[in-house]
Amino acid sequence: TVHRLVPSVVIPGDLRLSGALNGAWQNATFVGTAEHVAPDSSRSRLIGSVRLDTRAAVLGLGLDADFDQLSFAALRSGYPDLSLRGGLTGHVVANGTLDSLELQANVAGEIGTISANGRVKVDAPNYGADSLIIDMQRLDIEAVLDTGTSTSLNGRLILRGVVDSAAPPRGTVTIALDRSRFGGATVDAVT
Repeated sequence: TVHRLVPSVVIPGDLRLSGALNGAWQNATFVGTAEHVAPDSSRSRLIGSVRLDTRAAVLGLGLDADFDQLSFAALRSGYPDLSLRGGLTGHVVANGTLDSLELQANVAGEIGTISANGRVKVDAPNYGADSLIIDMQRLDIEAVLDTGTSTSLNGRLILRGVVDSAAPPRGTVTIALDRSRFGGATVDAVT
């Protein structure tokens, strides 16, 4: 299973692959269709290529895939603290290691439409961003956090900084919002 090869990946349920697997066991590339069916029957499906490199201390990843559906309910089966509602569809390209991953993503779902471009760190419990540019349309913070007031945010975020479980977050967030809605209040712009 993926978990035996990469213990940090916790994905309960069935993983169904249709395609080609090439390369050494610790640096393998899969090209084809992958479908994850969680224990509650929620599904995620991607079409494209995924490379996992476990030869070093930090996992290497190469991803170039279209998501028919990335189900947050399915991901929650392995990551119960994940609060996002619904799922996402779209294209994601990610290359590097989990502590320095170049990301390009264009996705949409219940949380809104997001385009992200930049470098991220997703090596739990250490997270960060280096000049990560996020363009958003209709971003609903209630759907992201699964609590609070509905929003429809339109604009751009630029993130630089780190979040570590052992220290307070540090960094900068630059926000430029176009016409957006916070609950029942609409603003024309925020910078």
